[in-house]
Formats: sequence, C-alpha cells, structure tokens
Amino acid sequence: MRTSLPLTEKQRKAMLPYKQNVGEIYRTVDWLRDTILNESREEFCTALENLRHQLGELEALVYKKSRS
Repeated sequence: MRTSLPLTEKQRKAMLPYKQNVGEIYRTVDWLRDTILNESREEFCTALENLRHQLGELEALVYKKSRS
C-alpha cells in the first residue's frame, strides 16, 4: 500500500505540468508491486523497463523546462 505525503502549494504548482507523467509512473509502480506479489518475473522486467523509460521522459521534460 502506497503512502503519501502532503505537498505544499508550491510543490503542487511545480508538478502541474508533469501531472500526466507522474500519474503514469504511479500506475507503473503499482504494476511493479503487483508483479512482485504474483511472482511474475517476466512482467516485472517489463514493468521495470517501462518505469525506466517513463522516468527518462520525465527527466527530459524537467531538464528542458529548467533550461528555458
């Protein structure tokens, strides 16, 4: 079960442009958790690669925004 920490208003506003990306990452993390619980190694590897890809995309977006 995922726990959450309350965000400040400043943090919420900073994340707004990346809301869709963060949502996808949360879904992938849930998928990872489920594959661990189901002991599905192949699905775990797929989910892990998907998470790496999504984090790379988010990193690129944040970097691009910080440079502009």
